[in-house]
Amino acid sequence: ENAGIEESHSMAQVHRLFGIVHYQQGDLQAALERYMQASAMYGRLNMGSSSEAAELARNLASALRQLGDLEGAMEKLLHAWETHKCAKSTSSFEAAGVLRHIGQLHALRGEGPSARQKFAQARALHEELGSVGSSEWASLCLIEAELLLREGQSSSAMALCKQALEAFEEHGMSHTRDARKLREIMMGEVLRTFQECERESGVTCDESRMLLLLEKLGVPLQAEELRGIMASVARAGIPCYEAFVQWAFDPNGEVRRNSARKLGGPP
Repeated sequence: ENAGIEESHSMAQVHRLFGIVHYQQGDLQAALERYMQASAMYGRLNMGSSSEAAELARNLASALRQLGDLEGAMEKLLHAWETHKCAKSTSSFEAAGVLRHIGQLHALRGEGPSARQKFAQARALHEELGSVGSSEWASLCLIEAELLLREGQSSSAMALCKQALEAFEEHGMSHTRDARKLREIMMGEVLRTFQECERESGVTCDESRMLLLLEKLGVPLQAEELRGIMASVARAGIPCYEAFVQWAFDPNGEVRRNSARKLGGPP
């Protein structure tokens, strides 16, 4: 009897593996049929509450999603999550994968906040499992940051990107494609902020940058005042923001002359 059970279990695994191959080859209907056969065998073996069955439900959901059945896919993913709970395997990479897929479905249905919540849960699970810096963790950071930006939560998105980049730096992965993408998100948001500042204040993008820098340095300035100083700076040939700040606000001119000389401009 045990031999028969083991054989049936092995056949269920074979059906699932064939389903994965069909899925990767783009034959979604054949994949779905194999997954369904495996699911039926797991049911007959009373293995419907196992972590294997949860993964199979995720496979089924992927095929259904690609076939356009979003409701059926969501039903399978929710079943997969409940199965992980029954199997006490919610603290696993497989469970994080289920959360990610649920988030993707929410995103496809235009449910941004729900999608972001699931991506955040999946990311937190990866952090709990010690995979900070991995490609999967980075991908979740990227998706979550992009959703935050769409919701207008710029500061939260920037904070998440910064956290991710610091983790990459710590793991020696700051050169990776994901790290570059995170930097692109941050630079894009900074540029958007400058452009917004331009529209609201009527000053140019360079002036917007300068106003932000001066504010950061504790030297608030009105746009009209800045224009007058910028005209003087242009005549002096000062080529960078830091030198400008030193030139404009040094009372005795020593820093102004030294900075200009160092940068190759006139004293």
